Amino acid sequence: MHPDHRRRGVLTAVMGHHLRWTRDEQGRSLSVLKASEHMIYGRFGYGVASTVLRSSFGRGTNFAAPPQVRELADATTLQTTTAGPDQADRWHDLARAAATTGAGQVVRSREDCARLLYDSPESRGDREPARLLWATRDGRDVGAAYFHRTPRWSDGRPEGEVGVFFLLSTDVGARLALADRLVDLDLMGSTVYWVTLDDPLVTWLPSPRALGGGGPSDCLWLRIVDLPTAVTERGHAADLDVVVEVGDPTLPEQAGRWRWTATRGGVGALERTEAAADVTLDIGDLGAVWLGGQTIAARAAAGYVTGDPAAVAALDAALRTPVGPVTTIDF
Repeated sequence: MHPDHRRRGVLTAVMGHHLRWTRDEQGRSLSVLKASEHMIYGRFGYGVASTVLRSSFGRGTNFAAPPQVRELADATTLQTTTAGPDQADRWHDLARAAATTGAGQVVRSREDCARLLYDSPESRGDREPARLLWATRDGRDVGAAYFHRTPRWSDGRPEGEVGVFFLLSTDVGARLALADRLVDLDLMGSTVYWVTLDDPLVTWLPSPRALGGGGPSDCLWLRIVDLPTAVTERGHAADLDVVVEVGDPTLPEQAGRWRWTATRGGVGALERTEAAADVTLDIGDLGAVWLGGQTIAARAAAGYVTGDPAAVAALDAALRTPVGPVTTIDF
């Protein structure tokens, strides 16, 4: 934003237009983004839907996976190639297959995959050209890592860094096979990657304390732009019948009171109601919990979600997910 045009409501108008365009013209119920500035998007109804940790695995890290996972990894073949747009179709197909393994995965179009895999010399700095590490089993791709190496030396010793842009896997065996290779590359001292606490790469360590690299960061931000449709598109973990009052200043047409019903393992439904609200929350609270990265109970404990404790607990149970979300998109 030009300094002469700040604080005039331009961003508010742009965001309102974008959210309605997403809903009305694109037919989407959700809007997701990665935020360059984390202070901006909460006021437009986005919630932090997934959180990641910048991890640093030392050279030769031992992932203590169970024997059956190790056996699956040992049956996986690895091959390294130079990254490039010519492998976009293969990457896209694998990304679609891997997307079924967890909520929050974003699959690029084939065109976007080609742009992703183009590693321009101007952007490399002192790192090597980017590589793709493919994992195959029984004649099909089961995983891949998009990574680069940056050579470094200290007192005559190699302390290079492996930077992993993306790590895709369709099962834990492929993930283990890829991780084993990535932490054992010649002349490298550490391997850096963004993980979630639910990632098996963390579970296979003695404790989260073994992770280096830094603290948590927001990853995917999610905003519900068509609440009734979003509810019908989402599964529910428990039966539900509550009245919720939703605040949404940016899209006031979906604010107000809704009766929210659902069956365990089935889809939900919303209908307008004049009944008193059992639960009161903001649209951003729903964005934060939609993928399972946060919970209604935690939002209530922080004071953001209010209402009858039994109804809050019921909504919390219905929106729970077995594991937290992951993400496969970045700037």
